[in-house]
Amino acid sequence: MEINYDAVAELLTLGFVWGDNTIEGKKVNRTLVVPEFETYKGATVLDVEEALKNSIERVVKGKDQIGVHLSGGKDTRLIAALARSLGIEITGITFSDPGDVDEIIARKVAKCLGIPHKICTVTTDNYSPEVMSEIVQDTDGLISFQSLLFEHIFNKKLANDFDVVLSWRLMSEIMDTWDFKKYPKNPLEAMKKRLGYLPIIKEEYVDTIEKKLNDLYKEKSLEEIMLDTIVKNVYLRHIEATRKYVNIFPVVLDREVLSSIYSLPLEKRRNCYLAKKIIKRNNPKLLCIPYSYSGYVIPLAFPYIIHQGLRLIHTRGKKKFFGQSDVAYHIRYTLKNFVESKINALNIDLINRDMVNKLLKEHLSGKQYHTDAICRLVTLRIRLENTMRE
Repeated sequence: MEINYDAVAELLTLGFVWGDNTIEGKKVNRTLVVPEFETYKGATVLDVEEALKNSIERVVKGKDQIGVHLSGGKDTRLIAALARSLGIEITGITFSDPGDVDEIIARKVAKCLGIPHKICTVTTDNYSPEVMSEIVQDTDGLISFQSLLFEHIFNKKLANDFDVVLSWRLMSEIMDTWDFKKYPKNPLEAMKKRLGYLPIIKEEYVDTIEKKLNDLYKEKSLEEIMLDTIVKNVYLRHIEATRKYVNIFPVVLDREVLSSIYSLPLEKRRNCYLAKKIIKRNNPKLLCIPYSYSGYVIPLAFPYIIHQGLRLIHTRGKKKFFGQSDVAYHIRYTLKNFVESKINALNIDLINRDMVNKLLKEHLSGKQYHTDAICRLVTLRIRLENTMRE
């Protein structure tokens, strides 16, 4: 079997394979793309709101059973609030550990919106070698199985319940340009940190990746880099794989929406400004319900201390925790033998074996988390095995 070593190096270092390349050296047809759009002067938050509503109406036209992903965050409640403001009957869908903060807050959001709420409880059944293999098969091994792991079983089941599911995917990457307080000021370095840049390959291959990154993105803005890496090569593939089971639609993946968002000045695309403004216009009561991830996400109408107090009240003091949905936990315990056997059997020349062995040992012993690296290595091994069987 012929292996595209450049593609393997990209997968292990960045967590995705660029463009239409594959690990086997063939070209793959992309079914989902970012629509071309143009920016314009004078854009407002109202333009973004109107564009999002238009996008939702186009997607749900002629559909009867409409679901909306509903977590404890801002993006999902924004979509739900806009859908309800249009008079659309929706059902909230939450993937959660039993009694998790996400579930508690999502229930309150659903109640505030007056919509039915479907809870999909995560169990150890979501984590198995069979599920991993299915995900790698669905994605052609072009992204790590990590991002799809705990929701894979649910997506297969939702196909029988909904004609379309409105998704929050891509909203944080498009509507909230990252705050440079959290990431390096250099756009390329910011992207590398966000992706989890891991040089677990030999030095000569690292040099090739570094050269490609610099050639492609040295003079690019953070937004341009994000669209070409995280949006096009990670999340669109995530959505393509999910669509094999359920008709999921990311509301922001629309020409009018993208045009209006990117026409706004940068300060209006930071720290959840857009989401909070639009939620306040359509259902201000939702801002009184805190977000489950609230370390630096603060509702528009409340200072930080008040928000934290509300969060404690709403969740009865329960902190955000990761139980069954914690991929790192399952890689370390539930799937320990499987993961260890796959990585030990990965015999490919470009891997820095000493570094890989060190990361694997640290992760499985509990000394440190290296979930990104472990998942990428196992993804590669499964893909190579599947290809050889084919």
